[in-house]
Amino acid sequence: MIVIIVAVVVVRRFSENEDVNTEPFRMAIWHYVHRIKGLFHDDYNYAQVNVWLNRAIKAYVKKLTCAPNTIVKRDFLDMGVALTMQERCHVALLAIEARKQAELVYGLHAIMKYQLGSRSQQ
Repeated sequence: MIVIIVAVVVVRRFSENEDVNTEPFRMAIWHYVHRIKGLFHDDYNYAQVNVWLNRAIKAYVKKLTCAPNTIVKRDFLDMGVALTMQERCHVALLAIEARKQAELVYGLHAIMKYQLGSRSQQ
């Protein structure tokens, strides 16, 4: 499953810095997207989103998950942090996969709610 692969890819590199734990940054992106899409994880400290993501990255991620048709090259290049192209692509993939997971959760919830409702009417 690609969701798991994208979320756990660990390069241990961030911008020009080597041997860095990028998990808090990746989890901040993941949880930020879930929050935008209406999911709330009570086991995550959402203050960490503001610690790890600057406004430019949050704006890019929000635009990518809510209105992907409006993304332009400038959005991809101006994230406010000197990231490599590989890291920028990883940010995009994390955001897209987190969005897909949130939408799947809502879809499955709707199916479950429908099935439970149709049983009670029988």
